Amino acid sequence: MKLQTSEHKGLTLTELLCVIAILAILAALYLPAIARAYLRIKKLLTGD
Repeated sequence: MKLQTSEHKGLTLTELLCVIAILAILAALYLPAIARAYLRIKKLLTGD
């Protein structure tokens, strides 16, 4: 029994750019929330 293998190996440039764009959007959404949480923790630890 032979498994079918496609000739398509790796990512095309378009697929790679889409992945990078999605990651950039997710990072832009999550970084402000992480920064706010970090500041809250810092305030709690320093007692301000």
